Amino acid sequence: MKSKRYSTIFFSALLVFVVMYSCDSASEQKTIEINSESRSPLIKLATQSEFLPGFWMSDSYLKKVEKSKSIYTNRYHSSAFFGFIIGKPNPDIDSFLLKSFPKTEMDFDSYLEFDRQKNVFKGFTNIEGKKEKFELYPLTEEMIKMYFSTIKVTDDYRKVLDENTELRRVLFEGTYFSKDKKFSYQFDRNGKVKGLGDYEYFEVIYDFSKGVDFDAILLYRSSEIGENSDADLFKFEFKKGVLTLIYVEADWILEKYKITDTTVTMIKI
Repeated sequence: MKSKRYSTIFFSALLVFVVMYSCDSASEQKTIEINSESRSPLIKLATQSEFLPGFWMSDSYLKKVEKSKSIYTNRYHSSAFFGFIIGKPNPDIDSFLLKSFPKTEMDFDSYLEFDRQKNVFKGFTNIEGKKEKFELYPLTEEMIKMYFSTIKVTDDYRKVLDENTELRRVLFEGTYFSKDKKFSYQFDRNGKVKGLGDYEYFEVIYDFSKGVDFDAILLYRSSEIGENSDADLFKFEFKKGVLTLIYVEADWILEKYKITDTTVTMIKI
């Protein structure tokens, strides 16, 4: 009888322990979920304002440029936007100003408004001369997804400091050496360049409206950026880890460009 009574007491105690542990676990899990939700970027407009404003570029475009090492071959981006700028929020109307770039005559500024009931940002813009509705979903602080309902297209966009900085990063950033390793060259994402004579700064060309029909960079002798005519134009080619810069004689007014035999070849180690 004692053994049976002790067994009953033991199992009763065990049952109480299991119930208490389950309650604690459920409470702990609920706390985790609440904390996770409180950190979600979709909860409050104030949270959105910390990272939504800024430059955003097509993620698929940047990946193609990085893989192919060419901007020119990817000049016709497949995304609805090449990129856009989101302004600081207006807390009175729960909205952000959205400007697409590069700017064209058909583009217009649009407002990104927060639908509190559906927990999503909505807006409309102009794509190829037509008004297009879209919804925006933050994925992380560095990535957002946009769904364009009329053309039924979904695109991801990456937050960047600005378009040239990101293109310099995915294409050029790093240290290079001449084939005999006697000379070194440095390209930074912020535009600084070292080892190329008296050149101090460089920009990549991503807008080919000036008649340039090849991958090119502009090299400046000063960090103060001016007109294209203040810089020297160089065609660039990446082949199997080798970067070649080719000097181009440029007439920016007549939009005529003559590729010369003056080259600099370097290898990225």
